[in-house]
Amino acid sequence: MGRARFRRGGVGGGSVLRLVMLLGLVAIVTLLVAPSAISTLDRLARDHEEAALQSLMGGLKASIVRQRAIPEADGVADALAGELGMSAVAVERNARSFHRVFVLHPQIEAVLRPPWRQDWQGVPNLDRDRMRVMMVSCLSHDLPEEMRDAARLSEAEFDALWDAPASAYPPNWQSERAWHDFQIERLNLADLFVEVRMRGLGAAGPGRARFVLEEGGVPASAVLAAEFRSHYLKGSVLRFFDDNRPEPVLSVTAVLGSAPESFVCAEGHWSRERTPGRRRVQRGASGETGRLSSTHGALPETLGRDG
Repeated sequence: MGRARFRRGGVGGGSVLRLVMLLGLVAIVTLLVAPSAISTLDRLARDHEEAALQSLMGGLKASIVRQRAIPEADGVADALAGELGMSAVAVERNARSFHRVFVLHPQIEAVLRPPWRQDWQGVPNLDRDRMRVMMVSCLSHDLPEEMRDAARLSEAEFDALWDAPASAYPPNWQSERAWHDFQIERLNLADLFVEVRMRGLGAAGPGRARFVLEEGGVPASAVLAAEFRSHYLKGSVLRFFDDNRPEPVLSVTAVLGSAPESFVCAEGHWSRERTPGRRRVQRGASGETGRLSSTHGALPETLGRDG
């Protein structure tokens, strides 16, 4: 009986010893594998966030071109939520629940004033440097207060942020944290626009000719022999009406592509100058006419009012 009890006790002691050895082995393996596993998870998270930022910026471009409008910084989340079919919270926060921030160039209002909606005047003075925007995210910490309040950024700080290398915090921004998961997606809004020139040739008198931006439907009368330059969003539709007849007649319809466009009005008749890479021109039939509503808003010096 005593021998049997000793044997059973020996088996139990060996089991405990093996269990301890097994747990120690698991601990050692965990210590060896954990850093690699964590690194892999962080890399996957960074790749996921990079793809998310690219998708969000792509959605913003699509929204601007489709809506013919540029939202202000506080309205970007709602615009993207509507465009991509996701919640505003999913736009504003990354997978680790830290803020994403949409940053406009501090001087963008010198070019256009968000929220901006395209009208027939377009953007006459397109300054590429001031049309830059960014979406910023960090997976290791929440972004600092000064970055979340984009209105507090100076041009120097914006440029430092724009020029920051991949996954690096701007070098001239002081911070005690390691910003190894800092990510930026950049976009120059100027790339969404195309230049359009309208001019008159051989004017015999004070005649006028008209063009209409299809989205707004607001007509403008160009004084012959004058020139008007502006920039419109790609995909915009411009309609040009001859005004050398009793009723304005649709002469040219232009869908703007990527190449600059030029239109000439001679003696009240519009034509499209040949430029490389231009989109197809649709000409109105001889009986196709267009009646225009009255002009509203201030006109540039090169344009006159319908009268």
